[in-house]
Amino acid sequence: MPNMCIQYDINIHSHIKGLKSKCPILRSNRRNASKNIKDLNESYPSSLLPETPLRRKRLTMPSIPTEALLDVNVVIASVFADHVNHLPARRFVESLERFYTTPTVQGGFLRFATRPLKNERGELSQPRLTMPGAHAKLREFTETDGHAFISDDAPFTDLGLRSMQGHRQWTDAYLLHVARTRNLSLASLESRMATLDDPVTPVLFVVA
Repeated sequence: MPNMCIQYDINIHSHIKGLKSKCPILRSNRRNASKNIKDLNESYPSSLLPETPLRRKRLTMPSIPTEALLDVNVVIASVFADHVNHLPARRFVESLERFYTTPTVQGGFLRFATRPLKNERGELSQPRLTMPGAHAKLREFTETDGHAFISDDAPFTDLGLRSMQGHRQWTDAYLLHVARTRNLSLASLESRMATLDDPVTPVLFVVA
Protein backbone atom coordinates (compact mmCIF):
# COMPACT_ATOMS: atom_id res chain seq x y z
CA MET A 1 0.00 0.00 0.00
CA PRO A 2 1.53 3.39 -0.98
CA ASN A 3 2.41 5.86 1.74
CA MET A 4 -0.45 8.37 1.65
CA CYS A 5 1.51 11.00 3.62
CA ILE A 6 4.32 11.04 1.09
CA GLN A 7 1.86 11.13 -1.83
CA TYR A 8 -0.03 13.98 -0.14
CA ASP A 9 3.17 16.03 0.34
CA ILE A 10 4.13 15.52 -3.29
CA ASN A 11 0.71 16.67 -4.48
CA ILE A 12 0.84 19.79 -2.30
CA HIS A 13 4.34 20.63 -3.53
CA SER A 14 3.27 20.20 -7.15
CA HIS A 15 0.18 22.32 -6.58
CA ILE A 16 2.16 25.18 -4.97
CA LYS A 17 4.77 25.02 -7.72
CA GLY A 18 1.98 25.28 -10.29
CA LEU A 19 0.49 28.31 -8.49
CA LYS A 20 3.87 30.07 -8.52
CA SER A 21 4.22 29.61 -12.24
CA LYS A 22 0.63 30.71 -13.00
CA CYS A 23 -0.04 33.42 -10.43
CA PRO A 24 1.13 36.88 -11.60
CA ILE A 25 1.38 38.14 -8.00
CA LEU A 26 3.70 35.35 -6.93
CA ARG A 27 5.77 35.82 -10.07
CA SER A 28 5.89 39.55 -9.52
CA ASN A 29 6.87 39.26 -5.84
CA ARG A 30 9.70 36.92 -6.72
CA ARG A 31 10.98 39.27 -9.44
CA ASN A 32 10.69 42.27 -7.12
CA ALA A 33 12.61 40.52 -4.35
CA SER A 34 15.43 39.68 -6.71
CA LYS A 35 15.46 43.24 -8.09
CA ASN A 36 15.52 44.74 -4.57
CA ILE A 37 18.50 42.60 -3.59
CA LYS A 38 20.31 43.57 -6.80
CA ASP A 39 19.56 47.27 -6.25
CA LEU A 40 20.82 47.03 -2.66
CA ASN A 41 24.09 45.46 -3.74
CA GLU A 42 24.62 48.14 -6.40
CA SER A 43 23.67 51.07 -4.14
CA TYR A 44 25.91 50.34 -1.17
CA PRO A 45 29.60 49.45 -0.91
CA SER A 46 30.16 45.84 0.02
CA SER A 47 31.80 46.98 3.26
CA LEU A 48 28.49 48.54 4.41
CA LEU A 49 26.33 45.53 3.71
CA PRO A 50 25.33 43.46 6.74
CA GLU A 51 27.58 40.48 7.38
CA THR A 52 26.03 37.16 6.40
CA PRO A 53 27.41 33.66 6.81
CA LEU A 54 28.71 33.85 3.23
CA ARG A 55 30.47 37.18 3.87
CA ARG A 56 32.30 36.28 7.06
CA LYS A 57 36.02 36.78 6.93
CA ARG A 58 38.02 33.62 6.59
CA LEU A 59 41.42 32.95 8.05
CA THR A 60 44.02 32.63 5.30
CA MET A 61 47.52 31.24 5.15
CA PRO A 62 50.36 33.78 5.14
CA SER A 63 51.29 35.03 1.69
CA ILE A 64 54.40 33.64 0.04
CA PRO A 65 57.40 35.66 1.26
CA THR A 66 59.76 37.44 -1.10
CA GLU A 67 62.70 36.94 1.29
CA ALA A 68 63.33 34.03 3.62
CA LEU A 69 65.91 32.24 5.71
CA LEU A 70 66.08 28.66 4.43
CA ASP A 71 65.88 25.70 6.75
CA VAL A 72 68.36 22.89 6.11
CA ASN A 73 65.68 20.65 4.62
CA VAL A 74 64.77 23.23 1.96
CA VAL A 75 68.42 23.51 0.88
CA ILE A 76 68.75 19.72 0.76
CA ALA A 77 65.54 19.29 -1.24
CA SER A 78 66.56 22.06 -3.65
CA VAL A 79 69.96 20.53 -4.38
CA PHE A 80 69.18 16.81 -4.66
CA ALA A 81 66.92 15.98 -7.60
CA ASP A 82 65.90 12.62 -6.12
CA HIS A 83 64.40 14.28 -3.03
CA VAL A 84 60.64 13.80 -2.80
CA ASN A 85 60.14 17.57 -2.37
CA HIS A 86 62.75 18.67 -4.92
CA LEU A 87 60.38 20.45 -7.32
CA PRO A 88 58.36 22.49 -4.78
CA ALA A 89 61.52 23.41 -2.87
CA ARG A 90 63.41 24.41 -6.02
CA ARG A 91 60.50 26.46 -7.34
CA PHE A 92 60.09 28.22 -4.02
CA VAL A 93 63.77 29.18 -3.77
CA GLU A 94 63.76 30.41 -7.36
CA SER A 95 60.68 32.54 -6.66
CA LEU A 96 62.40 34.47 -3.86
CA GLU A 97 63.98 37.86 -4.45
CA ARG A 98 66.51 37.03 -1.76
CA PHE A 99 67.20 33.93 0.32
CA TYR A 100 69.52 33.46 3.26
CA THR A 101 71.60 30.73 4.84
CA THR A 102 73.53 30.68 8.10
CA PRO A 103 76.49 28.59 9.35
CA THR A 104 73.98 26.30 11.07
CA VAL A 105 72.13 25.71 7.80
CA GLN A 106 75.27 25.27 5.73
CA GLY A 107 76.80 22.86 8.25
CA GLY A 108 73.60 20.83 8.32
CA PHE A 109 73.70 20.47 4.53
CA LEU A 110 77.34 19.34 4.56
CA ARG A 111 76.67 16.74 7.26
CA PHE A 112 73.67 15.37 5.37
CA ALA A 113 75.51 15.22 2.02
CA THR A 114 78.58 13.42 3.40
CA ARG A 115 76.86 11.09 5.86
CA PRO A 116 77.20 7.39 4.88
CA LEU A 117 73.94 5.90 3.61
CA LYS A 118 72.37 2.71 4.88
CA ASN A 119 70.94 0.06 2.58
CA GLU A 120 67.86 -2.06 3.26
CA ARG A 121 69.94 -4.46 5.42
CA GLY A 122 71.27 -1.61 7.54
CA GLU A 123 74.73 -1.79 6.02
CA LEU A 124 76.64 1.43 5.48
CA SER A 125 77.39 2.52 1.94
CA GLN A 126 78.97 5.50 0.24
CA PRO A 127 77.56 8.97 1.07
CA ARG A 128 75.68 11.04 -1.48
CA LEU A 129 78.69 13.27 -2.09
CA THR A 130 82.36 13.20 -1.27
CA MET A 131 83.73 15.85 1.06
CA PRO A 132 85.06 18.01 -1.81
CA GLY A 133 81.88 17.35 -3.80
CA ALA A 134 79.63 18.50 -0.97
CA HIS A 135 81.74 21.58 -0.40
CA ALA A 136 81.59 22.46 -4.10
CA LYS A 137 77.82 21.89 -4.24
CA LEU A 138 77.29 24.19 -1.27
CA ARG A 139 79.47 26.85 -2.89
CA GLU A 140 77.45 26.54 -6.11
CA PHE A 141 74.20 26.95 -4.21
CA THR A 142 75.36 29.96 -2.20
CA GLU A 143 76.77 31.71 -5.26
CA THR A 144 73.34 31.71 -6.88
CA ASP A 145 71.90 35.17 -7.57
CA GLY A 146 69.75 36.27 -4.66
CA HIS A 147 71.63 34.43 -1.93
CA ALA A 148 72.93 36.29 1.12
CA PHE A 149 74.79 34.99 4.14
CA ILE A 150 73.83 35.94 7.69
CA SER A 151 75.75 34.97 10.81
CA ASP A 152 74.55 32.96 13.79
CA ASP A 153 75.00 35.91 16.10
CA ALA A 154 72.21 35.15 18.59
CA PRO A 155 73.12 33.19 21.73
CA PHE A 156 71.16 30.04 22.50
CA THR A 157 70.44 31.49 25.94
CA ASP A 158 68.07 33.95 24.25
CA LEU A 159 65.79 31.16 23.09
CA GLY A 160 62.34 30.71 24.50
CA LEU A 161 61.47 27.15 25.46
CA ARG A 162 57.97 27.14 23.99
CA SER A 163 56.89 23.51 23.42
CA MET A 164 60.48 22.24 23.57
CA GLN A 165 60.35 18.49 24.13
CA GLY A 166 63.54 16.94 22.75
CA HIS A 167 67.16 17.46 21.80
CA ARG A 168 66.39 17.52 18.07
CA GLN A 169 64.40 20.74 18.46
CA TRP A 170 67.29 22.98 19.49
CA THR A 171 68.31 23.77 15.92
CA ASP A 172 64.69 24.37 14.84
CA ALA A 173 64.07 26.75 17.72
CA TYR A 174 67.36 28.54 17.03
CA LEU A 175 66.62 29.10 13.33
CA LEU A 176 63.16 30.43 14.18
CA HIS A 177 64.80 32.83 16.63
CA VAL A 178 67.40 34.02 14.10
CA ALA A 179 64.69 34.58 11.48
CA ARG A 180 62.61 36.59 13.94
CA THR A 181 65.54 38.81 14.99
CA ARG A 182 66.21 39.52 11.28
CA ASN A 183 62.56 40.17 10.51
CA LEU A 184 62.52 37.27 8.05
CA SER A 185 60.37 34.24 7.39
CA LEU A 186 61.89 30.83 8.02
CA ALA A 187 61.08 28.56 5.07
CA SER A 188 60.92 24.88 6.01
CA LEU A 189 59.39 21.62 4.85
CA GLU A 190 58.60 20.72 8.45
CA SER A 191 55.14 21.87 9.54
CA ARG A 192 55.67 20.52 13.09
CA MET A 193 58.03 23.41 13.74
CA ALA A 194 54.91 25.55 14.19
CA THR A 195 54.68 24.29 17.77
CA LEU A 196 57.92 26.17 18.50
CA ASP A 197 56.83 29.35 16.74
CA ASP A 198 54.99 32.32 18.23
CA PRO A 199 51.30 31.76 17.37
CA VAL A 200 50.56 35.50 17.50
CA THR A 201 53.33 36.62 15.14
CA PRO A 202 54.56 33.47 13.38
CA VAL A 203 57.63 33.55 11.15
CA LEU A 204 57.45 29.95 9.89
CA PHE A 205 56.48 29.43 6.24
CA VAL A 206 55.92 25.80 5.25
CA VAL A 207 56.97 25.01 1.69
CA ALA A 208 54.58 22.55 0.08
